[in-house]
Amino acid sequence: MPIIVFNSTHHALAAEKALEEEMEIDIVPLPAKYQADCGLAIEFDSGETDLVRKILSRNTLEYKDIYTPDDGC
Repeated sequence: MPIIVFNSTHHALAAEKALEEEMEIDIVPLPAKYQADCGLAIEFDSGETDLVRKILSRNTLEYKDIYTPDDGC
């Protein structure tokens, strides 16, 4: 499953709130192989990356990166 990585817990929780209104997500601990200032990440279904980016952009929510299974996550 793809994950969204954040540099702050505040950003992760704000994104969780916005995303949950439109899709199914899970907030999970940040996998150890990724570096970020926040220990949380959000998992979502494959194939919904464009929707995730749209929601985050529309709500002007900051995130570090989105990693997909092709990135080795």
